[in-house]
Amino acid sequence: MVITDGDATLDKRGVREAGLKRCAKLHPQTARRTALLAKIRALPETSAADYRTTRDPLVSELQNLGLYVGTQTLETDLCPLFGDEIIQAFKDLNSNTTAIDDVSRGVANEQNTIIDPELRKKMLKRIGALGKGRFAQRLAAHIAQADLQGRIRAATKTPRDLPLDEEALRRLGTASYLFLAMERISLAVRGTSLLPASTAPLASGQASDASQ
Repeated sequence: MVITDGDATLDKRGVREAGLKRCAKLHPQTARRTALLAKIRALPETSAADYRTTRDPLVSELQNLGLYVGTQTLETDLCPLFGDEIIQAFKDLNSNTTAIDDVSRGVANEQNTIIDPELRKKMLKRIGALGKGRFAQRLAAHIAQADLQGRIRAATKTPRDLPLDEEALRRLGTASYLFLAMERISLAVRGTSLLPASTAPLASGQASDASQ
């Protein structure tokens, strides 16, 4: 299994969709590998109306091979689902009001349909200055306190008596690849879904097993 950033936007080397290209190159069939790379090169800009509908089938095909590609990078991909936790984790490590504002605006930006690249850049620079590993540890601690199942069910509009299967997890947007990968791992290792159906809601403040 491979889990990687999508790096969809143009990087310093002038490369777009670096994550998709990395994983496409791992396809075991030469002809299909070549075809996938051609389709990736032909993808529209991330701001185009048909970007998601053109890119998503390529992402799904790679996921069937155990290759999970994000949209941009972990911090931005998690903003729509864990925006509050990202801001709080940053506040734990940096009390500068200007820096906090940059991150707060960056989180809000990632929750918009059209992304402002400058706001994204400022947010990632602030987080990077702390050390991505250090920040990730603080973020994980905050996410562990969340009702993860409740959060995901709300985001995917899935009632608690229905399973959070792959079809549901694909509705998580930019964070979907992470949970789809964890779902596959859970089924392989534990023999059960990462977030099984439940008839009883968690008590307030109680974290799910998956969030641990």
